[in-house]
Amino acid sequence: MPTEVVDHLAQDPAVLASAPTILYEYELLSERSRGGMTPAQQASGVIVATLVVAGGASPEWMIDACQQIADALPNGRLSVLEGQEHVVPPEILAPVVTEFITS
Repeated sequence: MPTEVVDHLAQDPAVLASAPTILYEYELLSERSRGGMTPAQQASGVIVATLVVAGGASPEWMIDACQQIADALPNGRLSVLEGQEHVVPPEILAPVVTEFITS
């Protein structure tokens, strides 16, 4: 992980609380663990209906990545929650998920 990313993450209490798992998560998201496939290539094989959720106040690259994944999923749909960041409170997320699984 680049030093500037580590320095930035080290200032976030929520990130520090999850520090024991960060290296594992980074490895799981690496190209090596994906067999050289992009996340969109992996998603193209998922055939079940899938909801991809992005916070509208998240960095643009995150929203773009979510759109790419939703587009790659044969039965994917993107929901952008305006005003929300990367971590969406359950009281906002739950109704969106409930609507998706009951429709």
